[in-house]
Amino acid sequence: MKEAEHLHELLNHWIKYSRSYPTTSTHDFAKWLLNQTESRIEESGQAQTLMGKQMQLGILLGRLSNFADLWGKLAFKDIPIRSFEEYGILKEVEYKQSPSKNELANVLVNEKSTAFEIIKRLIRDGLFSESIDKNDKRIRRVTLTQKGKKVIEKADHQAQKVAQLLVGNSTEQDIDDLIKKFSYLNDFHTGKYESEGWKSIDDLLN
Repeated sequence: MKEAEHLHELLNHWIKYSRSYPTTSTHDFAKWLLNQTESRIEESGQAQTLMGKQMQLGILLGRLSNFADLWGKLAFKDIPIRSFEEYGILKEVEYKQSPSKNELANVLVNEKSTAFEIIKRLIRDGLFSESIDKNDKRIRRVTLTQKGKKVIEKADHQAQKVAQLLVGNSTEQDIDDLIKKFSYLNDFHTGKYESEGWKSIDDLLN
């Protein structure tokens, strides 16, 4: 089945769903579509197509990402950071000690303007201090303040709780396998993200 046919099939599913549930969200549609896919497999007794498996995995990854965001907000509610995204940027500064703001923006995998707003807020909240690069005055670097270091100590403890929750009752071998698979996907998408010239999802698929 060609990509255009896949999109047409997905659109037909959305039309069918929206007629029955006009006020619900795309998140609910994803859950419905997953249930429909599973039901069809059970009824037919046939293996899923590769496209079906990719869609199911994509939906599951999206849901896990949503859960990570939700549990992260709950875990960090008493700490002056709001998400795993901000926790990640704190850890990046801790690791690199004095990275440039551009380097941090790339770590966030977000719109540059959004990334810089987050960095600006962390500076304003006293977690980072900002300085001019000694060799290039166009470059702005950030370092952790004492307040930032204390926040990381608390955030590390909370992040560990979220990580434990996210993997459920997985065995150590399960976790090792997940790390291997997700490391591959991270490297794959990092390469796509850092490549030049992409403007659409079709560019990334080529």
